[in-house]
Amino acid sequence: MRLPPVRTTWLAAIVAIIAAVTLTASLAVTHGAVRSEQRQRAALAAVSDFNALLSKMDAMGVGRAAVEEAQIVNWLNVFQGRPGLESSVADACSGRVINYGVRWLEAPGDRTAGFRPLSEAKARSMDQLGPNVFIMTLPAGTLCPDRSLEVVAVRDTVGPMRVVMGRVVEPTGRAWGVAAVTVAGMAVLLVGLGLASAAWSRARMVSGVRRINLSLQKAGRGDFGGPIPLHEMTGELQDLTREVNVTLGRLQELLAWLRDTSDQVAHDFRTPLARARARLDRFGETGEADLVDEARADLRYLTQAMNEALALRDGETWAYETVKLDDICRAAVEMYEPLAQPRRIRFETELTPTETLGVASLLQRALANLVDNAVKYSPDGGVVRLKTYSDPQGAVVIIGDQGPGMEMTQSRMQPDIDSHRMGLAFVRAIVRRHGGELEIESDSSGSTITMRV
Repeated sequence: MRLPPVRTTWLAAIVAIIAAVTLTASLAVTHGAVRSEQRQRAALAAVSDFNALLSKMDAMGVGRAAVEEAQIVNWLNVFQGRPGLESSVADACSGRVINYGVRWLEAPGDRTAGFRPLSEAKARSMDQLGPNVFIMTLPAGTLCPDRSLEVVAVRDTVGPMRVVMGRVVEPTGRAWGVAAVTVAGMAVLLVGLGLASAAWSRARMVSGVRRINLSLQKAGRGDFGGPIPLHEMTGELQDLTREVNVTLGRLQELLAWLRDTSDQVAHDFRTPLARARARLDRFGETGEADLVDEARADLRYLTQAMNEALALRDGETWAYETVKLDDICRAAVEMYEPLAQPRRIRFETELTPTETLGVASLLQRALANLVDNAVKYSPDGGVVRLKTYSDPQGAVVIIGDQGPGMEMTQSRMQPDIDSHRMGLAFVRAIVRRHGGELEIESDSSGSTITMRV
Protein backbone atom coordinates (compact mmCIF):
# COMPACT_ATOMS: atom_id res chain seq x y z
CA MET A 1 0.00 0.00 0.00
CA ARG A 2 1.51 3.30 -1.11
CA LEU A 3 1.03 6.21 1.28
CA PRO A 4 0.16 9.60 -0.22
CA PRO A 5 2.87 12.28 -0.13
CA VAL A 6 2.71 14.57 2.92
CA ARG A 7 4.36 17.97 3.17
CA THR A 8 6.84 18.34 6.03
CA THR A 9 5.09 21.52 7.17
CA TRP A 10 1.72 19.82 7.43
CA LEU A 11 3.21 16.76 9.13
CA ALA A 12 4.88 18.86 11.83
CA ALA A 13 1.72 20.92 12.29
CA ILE A 14 -0.42 17.78 12.62
CA VAL A 15 1.96 16.31 15.21
CA ALA A 16 1.90 19.57 17.19
CA ILE A 17 -1.90 19.73 17.06
CA ILE A 18 -2.20 16.09 18.18
CA ALA A 19 0.15 16.81 21.10
CA ALA A 20 -1.89 19.88 22.07
CA VAL A 21 -5.17 17.96 21.85
CA THR A 22 -3.65 15.15 23.93
CA LEU A 23 -2.57 17.59 26.64
CA THR A 24 -5.99 19.21 26.67
CA ALA A 25 -7.74 15.84 26.82
CA SER A 26 -5.50 14.69 29.67
CA LEU A 27 -6.28 17.92 31.52
CA ALA A 28 -10.01 17.37 31.02
CA VAL A 29 -9.78 13.75 32.23
CA THR A 30 -7.77 14.81 35.28
CA HIS A 31 -10.27 17.57 36.03
CA GLY A 32 -13.13 15.07 35.80
CA ALA A 33 -11.38 12.67 38.18
CA VAL A 34 -10.64 15.44 40.69
CA ARG A 35 -14.22 16.73 40.50
CA SER A 36 -15.61 13.23 41.03
CA GLU A 37 -13.46 12.76 44.11
CA GLN A 38 -14.58 16.15 45.50
CA ARG A 39 -18.22 15.17 45.01
CA GLN A 40 -17.65 11.88 46.79
CA ARG A 41 -16.18 13.68 49.80
CA ALA A 42 -19.15 16.05 49.86
CA ALA A 43 -21.56 13.09 49.58
CA LEU A 44 -19.91 11.25 52.49
CA ALA A 45 -20.15 14.38 54.63
CA ALA A 46 -23.83 14.90 53.66
CA VAL A 47 -24.70 11.25 54.51
CA SER A 48 -22.89 11.61 57.83
CA ASP A 49 -24.86 14.82 58.56
CA PHE A 50 -28.13 13.10 57.65
CA ASN A 51 -27.41 10.13 59.93
CA ALA A 52 -26.48 12.46 62.80
CA LEU A 53 -29.73 14.38 62.26
CA LEU A 54 -31.71 11.13 62.39
CA SER A 55 -30.07 10.23 65.69
CA LYS A 56 -30.99 13.60 67.21
CA MET A 57 -34.55 13.43 65.95
CA ASP A 58 -34.98 9.93 67.38
CA ALA A 59 -33.59 11.10 70.71
CA MET A 60 -36.13 13.93 70.84
CA GLY A 61 -38.94 11.75 69.56
CA VAL A 62 -39.48 13.91 66.50
CA GLY A 63 -38.94 11.08 64.03
CA ARG A 64 -42.17 9.27 64.95
CA ALA A 65 -45.06 9.23 62.50
CA ALA A 66 -47.36 10.69 65.13
CA VAL A 67 -45.67 13.63 66.75
CA GLU A 68 -47.17 16.52 68.68
CA GLU A 69 -47.17 20.00 67.15
CA ALA A 70 -45.25 21.41 70.13
CA GLN A 71 -42.42 18.98 69.51
CA ILE A 72 -42.28 19.94 65.82
CA VAL A 73 -42.14 23.67 66.66
CA ASN A 74 -39.43 23.03 69.24
CA TRP A 75 -37.42 20.99 66.81
CA LEU A 76 -37.73 23.64 64.07
CA ASN A 77 -36.44 26.27 66.46
CA VAL A 78 -33.46 24.09 67.35
CA PHE A 79 -32.87 23.24 63.72
CA GLN A 80 -33.11 26.88 62.61
CA GLY A 81 -30.96 28.40 65.32
CA ARG A 82 -27.33 28.67 64.13
CA PRO A 83 -25.30 31.55 65.56
CA GLY A 84 -22.74 33.21 63.26
CA LEU A 85 -24.46 32.03 60.09
CA GLU A 86 -23.55 35.10 58.04
CA SER A 87 -19.82 34.89 58.81
CA SER A 88 -19.68 31.15 58.09
CA VAL A 89 -21.37 31.67 54.71
CA ALA A 90 -18.81 34.35 53.88
CA ASP A 91 -16.01 31.96 54.86
CA ALA A 92 -17.53 29.23 52.65
CA CYS A 93 -17.83 31.58 49.67
CA SER A 94 -14.24 32.75 50.07
CA GLY A 95 -12.97 29.15 50.19
CA ARG A 96 -11.81 29.25 53.81
CA VAL A 97 -14.49 26.67 54.82
CA ILE A 98 -14.45 23.38 52.87
CA ASN A 99 -17.68 21.44 52.24
CA TYR A 100 -19.90 24.03 53.87
CA GLY A 101 -23.09 22.38 55.15
CA VAL A 102 -26.59 23.47 54.08
CA ARG A 103 -29.96 21.97 55.11
CA TRP A 104 -33.68 22.32 54.68
CA LEU A 105 -36.60 20.92 56.74
CA GLU A 106 -40.27 21.04 55.80
CA ALA A 107 -42.94 20.01 58.35
CA PRO A 108 -46.73 19.66 58.01
CA GLY A 109 -48.63 22.92 58.04
CA ASP A 110 -46.14 24.66 55.77
CA ARG A 111 -43.73 25.02 58.65
CA THR A 112 -40.13 25.21 57.28
CA ALA A 113 -36.64 25.86 58.46
CA GLY A 114 -33.20 26.10 56.86
CA PHE A 115 -32.02 27.09 53.37
CA ARG A 116 -35.10 27.26 51.14
CA PRO A 117 -33.28 27.20 47.70
CA LEU A 118 -32.46 23.54 48.40
CA SER A 119 -36.13 22.70 47.91
CA GLU A 120 -36.37 24.71 44.69
CA ALA A 121 -33.10 23.82 42.92
CA LYS A 122 -33.15 21.33 40.07
CA ALA A 123 -31.47 18.11 41.11
CA ARG A 124 -30.28 14.99 39.35
CA SER A 125 -29.86 11.64 40.99
CA MET A 126 -26.34 10.45 41.83
CA ASP A 127 -27.01 6.83 42.82
CA GLN A 128 -23.35 5.97 42.38
CA LEU A 129 -22.65 8.24 45.38
CA GLY A 130 -25.31 6.70 47.57
CA PRO A 131 -29.10 6.16 47.97
CA ASN A 132 -31.28 9.27 47.83
CA VAL A 133 -28.21 11.34 46.97
CA PHE A 134 -28.66 14.18 44.52
CA ILE A 135 -26.45 16.84 43.03
CA MET A 136 -27.78 20.32 42.38
CA THR A 137 -26.46 23.67 41.21
CA LEU A 138 -27.07 26.88 43.09
CA PRO A 139 -26.79 29.89 40.73
CA ALA A 140 -24.70 32.91 41.63
CA GLY A 141 -26.54 35.09 44.15
CA THR A 142 -28.29 32.15 45.77
CA LEU A 143 -25.71 31.46 48.45
CA CYS A 144 -22.63 33.26 47.22
CA PRO A 145 -23.16 36.59 45.46
CA ASP A 146 -20.40 36.23 42.88
CA ARG A 147 -20.32 32.57 41.87
CA SER A 148 -22.45 29.48 41.47
CA LEU A 149 -22.01 26.40 43.66
CA GLU A 150 -22.50 22.66 43.39
CA VAL A 151 -24.23 20.94 46.33
CA VAL A 152 -24.43 17.19 47.01
CA ALA A 153 -27.45 16.50 49.24
CA VAL A 154 -29.38 13.63 50.80
CA ARG A 155 -33.13 14.06 50.30
CA ASP A 156 -35.50 11.87 52.36
CA THR A 157 -38.58 11.92 54.61
CA VAL A 158 -38.30 11.40 58.35
CA GLY A 159 -41.64 10.81 60.01
CA PRO A 160 -43.96 13.62 58.93
CA MET A 161 -41.10 15.85 57.78
CA ARG A 162 -39.11 16.18 54.55
CA VAL A 163 -35.38 16.68 55.15
CA VAL A 164 -32.59 17.83 52.83
CA MET A 165 -29.02 17.64 54.15
CA GLY A 166 -26.27 18.85 51.82
CA ARG A 167 -22.64 19.83 51.53
CA VAL A 168 -21.16 22.35 49.11
CA VAL A 169 -18.64 20.74 46.75
CA GLU A 170 -15.32 22.46 47.26
CA PRO A 171 -14.11 24.53 44.28
CA THR A 172 -11.24 23.31 42.16
CA GLY A 173 -9.36 26.40 43.21
CA ARG A 174 -7.03 28.92 41.70
CA ALA A 175 -4.21 26.37 41.38
CA TRP A 176 -6.33 24.28 39.06
CA GLY A 177 -7.12 27.37 36.96
CA VAL A 178 -3.42 28.16 36.75
CA ALA A 179 -2.77 24.57 35.68
CA ALA A 180 -5.45 24.79 33.01
CA VAL A 181 -4.07 28.06 31.67
CA THR A 182 -0.55 26.60 31.73
CA VAL A 183 -1.59 23.52 29.79
CA ALA A 184 -3.48 25.67 27.29
CA GLY A 185 -0.42 27.87 26.91
CA MET A 186 1.77 24.80 26.41
CA ALA A 187 -0.64 23.57 23.76
CA VAL A 188 -0.45 26.88 21.90
CA LEU A 189 3.34 26.87 22.30
CA LEU A 190 3.57 23.33 20.91
CA VAL A 191 1.50 24.27 17.88
CA GLY A 192 3.59 27.40 17.34
CA LEU A 193 6.87 25.53 17.71
CA GLY A 194 5.60 22.81 15.39
CA LEU A 195 4.64 25.31 12.70
CA ALA A 196 7.86 27.28 13.15
CA SER A 197 10.04 24.16 12.95
CA ALA A 198 8.08 22.93 9.95
CA ALA A 199 8.49 26.29 8.21
CA TRP A 200 12.21 26.34 9.02
CA SER A 201 12.66 22.77 7.82
CA ARG A 202 10.74 23.51 4.63
CA ALA A 203 12.78 26.65 4.02
CA ARG A 204 16.03 24.68 4.37
CA MET A 205 14.67 21.94 2.12
CA VAL A 206 13.58 24.43 -0.55
CA SER A 207 16.90 26.27 -0.29
CA GLY A 208 18.79 22.99 -0.75
CA VAL A 209 16.69 21.96 -3.74
CA ARG A 210 17.22 25.39 -5.33
CA ARG A 211 20.95 25.07 -4.76
CA ILE A 212 20.98 21.68 -6.49
CA ASN A 213 18.83 23.01 -9.36
CA LEU A 214 21.17 25.98 -9.81
CA SER A 215 24.20 23.69 -9.99
CA LEU A 216 22.45 21.45 -12.52
CA GLN A 217 21.43 24.46 -14.64
CA LYS A 218 24.99 25.74 -14.65
CA ALA A 219 26.26 22.28 -15.54
CA GLY A 220 23.75 22.22 -18.40
CA ARG A 221 25.45 25.37 -19.74
CA GLY A 222 28.92 23.83 -19.35
CA ASP A 223 29.80 25.53 -16.04
CA PHE A 224 30.40 22.76 -13.52
CA GLY A 225 32.03 24.95 -10.88
CA GLY A 226 32.82 23.25 -7.60
CA PRO A 227 30.93 20.58 -5.63
CA ILE A 228 27.84 21.55 -3.68
CA PRO A 229 28.74 22.00 0.03
CA LEU A 230 27.11 19.24 2.07
CA HIS A 231 26.84 21.42 5.19
CA GLU A 232 24.32 23.62 3.37
CA MET A 233 21.92 20.69 2.97
CA THR A 234 19.47 19.08 5.35
CA GLY A 235 19.94 15.46 6.30
CA GLU A 236 17.34 14.32 3.76
CA LEU A 237 19.21 16.02 0.90
CA GLN A 238 22.79 15.17 1.82
CA ASP A 239 22.73 11.73 0.15
CA LEU A 240 21.19 13.25 -3.00
CA THR A 241 23.73 16.09 -2.96
CA ARG A 242 26.59 13.61 -2.61
CA GLU A 243 25.36 11.66 -5.64
CA VAL A 244 24.89 14.88 -7.65
CA ASN A 245 28.46 15.94 -6.82
CA VAL A 246 29.80 12.55 -7.93
CA THR A 247 27.78 12.68 -11.17
CA LEU A 248 28.82 16.25 -11.99
CA GLY A 249 32.44 15.43 -11.27
CA ARG A 250 32.29 12.41 -13.55
CA LEU A 251 30.64 14.47 -16.30
CA GLN A 252 33.35 17.09 -15.96
CA GLU A 253 36.01 14.41 -16.35
CA LEU A 254 34.24 12.97 -19.41
CA LEU A 255 33.89 16.40 -21.01
CA ALA A 256 37.54 17.15 -20.34
CA TRP A 257 38.45 13.84 -21.97
CA LEU A 258 36.14 14.65 -24.91
CA ARG A 259 37.71 18.10 -25.29
CA ASP A 260 41.21 16.65 -25.27
CA THR A 261 40.18 13.98 -27.75
CA SER A 262 38.54 16.55 -30.02
CA ASP A 263 41.68 18.68 -29.95
CA GLN A 264 43.77 15.67 -30.88
CA VAL A 265 41.38 14.72 -33.72
CA ALA A 266 41.38 18.31 -35.00
CA HIS A 267 45.16 18.35 -34.91
CA ASP A 268 45.31 15.05 -36.76
CA PHE A 269 42.89 16.36 -39.42
CA ARG A 270 44.38 19.79 -39.97
CA THR A 271 47.80 18.56 -41.05
CA PRO A 272 46.64 16.09 -43.77
CA LEU A 273 44.00 18.57 -44.95
CA ALA A 274 46.63 21.27 -45.36
CA ARG A 275 48.91 18.86 -47.22
CA ALA A 276 46.07 17.71 -49.49
CA ARG A 277 45.17 21.32 -50.30
CA ALA A 278 48.80 22.16 -51.15
CA ARG A 279 49.09 19.12 -53.40
CA LEU A 280 45.81 20.00 -55.13
CA ASP A 281 47.15 23.47 -55.79
CA ARG A 282 50.21 21.97 -57.45
CA PHE A 283 48.08 19.43 -59.31
CA GLY A 284 45.73 22.18 -60.52
CA GLU A 285 48.52 23.67 -62.59
CA THR A 286 48.66 20.55 -64.80
CA GLY A 287 45.51 18.55 -63.98
CA GLU A 288 41.84 18.97 -64.71
CA ALA A 289 40.48 22.20 -63.23
CA ASP A 290 36.93 20.90 -62.61
CA LEU A 291 38.15 17.88 -60.68
CA VAL A 292 40.45 20.07 -58.64
CA ASP A 293 37.58 22.46 -57.79
CA GLU A 294 35.42 19.56 -56.62
CA ALA A 295 38.24 18.23 -54.47
CA ARG A 296 38.78 21.67 -53.00
CA ALA A 297 35.03 21.94 -52.22
CA ASP A 298 35.19 18.61 -50.42
CA LEU A 299 38.16 19.79 -48.39
CA ARG A 300 36.34 23.03 -47.51
CA TYR A 301 33.33 20.97 -46.42
CA LEU A 302 35.49 18.79 -44.20
CA THR A 303 37.19 21.83 -42.70
CA GLN A 304 33.86 23.54 -42.05
CA ALA A 305 32.41 20.38 -40.47
CA MET A 306 35.44 20.08 -38.19
CA ASN A 307 35.26 23.75 -37.16
CA GLU A 308 31.52 23.50 -36.47
CA ALA A 309 32.04 20.40 -34.35
CA LEU A 310 34.70 22.20 -32.32
CA ALA A 311 32.44 25.23 -31.98
CA LEU A 312 29.64 23.02 -30.72
CA ARG A 313 32.01 21.44 -28.22
CA ASP A 314 33.22 24.78 -26.84
CA GLY A 315 29.82 26.44 -27.21
CA GLU A 316 31.55 29.80 -27.72
CA THR A 317 31.40 30.30 -23.93
CA TRP A 318 27.72 29.20 -23.96
CA ALA A 319 26.48 32.68 -23.11
CA TYR A 320 22.71 32.23 -22.85
CA GLU A 321 20.53 35.19 -23.76
CA THR A 322 17.11 36.00 -25.17
CA VAL A 323 17.23 35.15 -28.88
CA LYS A 324 14.62 36.36 -31.39
CA LEU A 325 14.23 33.48 -33.81
CA ASP A 326 12.07 35.49 -36.25
CA ASP A 327 14.90 38.02 -36.68
CA ILE A 328 17.41 35.22 -37.29
CA CYS A 329 15.14 33.73 -39.96
CA ARG A 330 14.82 37.12 -41.70
CA ALA A 331 18.60 37.48 -41.68
CA ALA A 332 19.01 33.98 -43.13
CA VAL A 333 16.51 34.78 -45.93
CA GLU A 334 18.40 37.98 -46.78
CA MET A 335 21.68 36.03 -46.82
CA TYR A 336 20.47 33.28 -49.18
CA GLU A 337 18.23 35.33 -51.49
CA PRO A 338 21.17 36.16 -53.81
CA LEU A 339 21.83 32.42 -54.18
CA ALA A 340 18.15 31.62 -54.71
CA GLN A 341 17.33 34.32 -57.30
CA PRO A 342 19.37 32.87 -60.21
CA ARG A 343 17.39 29.64 -59.81
CA ARG A 344 14.06 31.51 -59.36
CA ILE A 345 13.61 30.05 -55.86
CA ARG A 346 11.13 32.08 -53.81
CA PHE A 347 10.90 32.52 -50.03
CA GLU A 348 7.48 32.51 -48.36
CA THR A 349 7.64 33.61 -44.73
CA GLU A 350 5.17 33.73 -41.85
CA LEU A 351 7.35 35.08 -39.06
CA THR A 352 5.63 36.05 -35.83
CA PRO A 353 7.67 37.37 -32.87
CA THR A 354 9.24 34.27 -31.30
CA GLU A 355 11.82 34.29 -28.50
CA THR A 356 13.81 31.64 -26.68
CA LEU A 357 16.71 31.45 -24.25
CA GLY A 358 19.89 30.17 -25.87
CA VAL A 359 23.26 30.81 -27.50
CA ALA A 360 22.61 33.25 -30.34
CA SER A 361 25.61 32.27 -32.49
CA LEU A 362 24.80 28.56 -32.40
CA LEU A 363 21.12 29.09 -33.21
CA GLN A 364 22.16 31.34 -36.11
CA ARG A 365 24.39 28.57 -37.46
CA ALA A 366 21.65 25.97 -37.09
CA LEU A 367 19.03 28.04 -38.92
CA ALA A 368 21.55 29.07 -41.58
CA ASN A 369 22.33 25.39 -42.18
CA LEU A 370 18.63 24.55 -42.53
CA VAL A 371 17.97 27.42 -44.96
CA ASP A 372 21.13 26.53 -46.91
CA ASN A 373 19.97 22.93 -47.25
CA ALA A 374 16.45 23.99 -48.29
CA VAL A 375 17.83 26.26 -51.04
CA LYS A 376 20.45 23.71 -52.13
CA TYR A 377 18.01 20.85 -52.61
CA SER A 378 15.00 22.81 -53.92
CA PRO A 379 14.32 22.55 -57.67
CA ASP A 380 14.58 25.60 -59.91
CA GLY A 381 11.46 27.72 -59.46
CA GLY A 382 10.71 26.07 -56.13
CA VAL A 383 9.46 27.61 -52.88
CA VAL A 384 11.14 27.62 -49.48
CA ARG A 385 8.74 28.30 -46.59
CA LEU A 386 9.71 29.62 -43.15
CA LYS A 387 7.36 29.96 -40.21
CA THR A 388 7.92 30.91 -36.57
CA TYR A 389 5.53 30.89 -33.61
CA SER A 390 5.38 30.14 -29.89
CA ASP A 391 3.23 27.61 -28.05
CA PRO A 392 3.13 26.37 -24.42
CA GLN A 393 5.92 23.88 -25.20
CA GLY A 394 8.36 26.54 -26.47
CA ALA A 395 9.50 28.37 -29.60
CA VAL A 396 8.97 26.70 -32.98
CA VAL A 397 10.66 27.23 -36.37
CA ILE A 398 9.37 25.36 -39.45
CA ILE A 399 11.39 25.23 -42.70
CA GLY A 400 9.96 23.45 -45.74
CA ASP A 401 11.25 22.88 -49.24
CA GLN A 402 10.13 21.17 -52.47
CA GLY A 403 13.22 19.05 -52.90
CA PRO A 404 13.40 15.33 -53.73
CA GLY A 405 13.06 14.29 -50.10
CA MET A 406 15.42 12.55 -47.75
CA GLU A 407 15.28 9.16 -49.43
CA MET A 408 16.30 10.52 -52.84
CA THR A 409 19.01 12.64 -51.27
CA GLN A 410 20.26 9.64 -49.35
CA SER A 411 20.38 7.46 -52.47
CA ARG A 412 22.65 9.98 -54.19
CA MET A 413 24.83 10.67 -51.16
CA GLN A 414 26.73 8.61 -48.64
CA PRO A 415 24.18 6.76 -46.43
CA ASP A 416 23.81 8.58 -43.12
CA ILE A 417 20.24 8.59 -41.90
CA ASP A 418 20.93 11.21 -39.22
CA SER A 419 22.62 13.85 -41.36
CA HIS A 420 21.85 12.92 -45.01
CA ARG A 421 24.91 15.03 -45.89
CA MET A 422 22.75 18.10 -45.08
CA GLY A 423 24.45 19.20 -41.86
CA LEU A 424 21.49 17.94 -39.81
CA ALA A 425 23.76 16.19 -37.32
CA PHE A 426 25.22 19.56 -36.38
CA VAL A 427 21.77 21.18 -36.21
CA ARG A 428 20.36 18.32 -34.16
CA ALA A 429 23.24 18.60 -31.67
CA ILE A 430 22.60 22.34 -31.24
CA VAL A 431 18.87 21.78 -30.74
CA ARG A 432 19.46 19.05 -28.18
CA ARG A 433 22.02 21.26 -26.44
CA HIS A 434 19.21 23.80 -25.97
CA GLY A 435 16.86 21.15 -24.56
CA GLY A 436 14.76 21.01 -27.74
CA GLU A 437 13.97 18.52 -30.47
CA LEU A 438 14.17 18.33 -34.25
CA GLU A 439 11.37 16.70 -36.25
CA ILE A 440 11.76 15.76 -39.93
CA GLU A 441 8.92 14.92 -42.32
CA SER A 442 9.99 13.99 -45.83
CA ASP A 443 8.49 12.50 -48.99
CA SER A 444 8.84 12.87 -52.72
CA SER A 445 7.17 16.31 -52.64
CA GLY A 446 9.73 17.80 -50.29
CA SER A 447 10.90 17.97 -46.67
CA THR A 448 9.60 19.86 -43.64
CA ILE A 449 11.88 20.34 -40.65
CA THR A 450 10.41 21.52 -37.33
CA MET A 451 12.83 22.88 -34.76
CA ARG A 452 11.41 23.29 -31.24
CA VAL A 453 13.56 24.96 -28.57
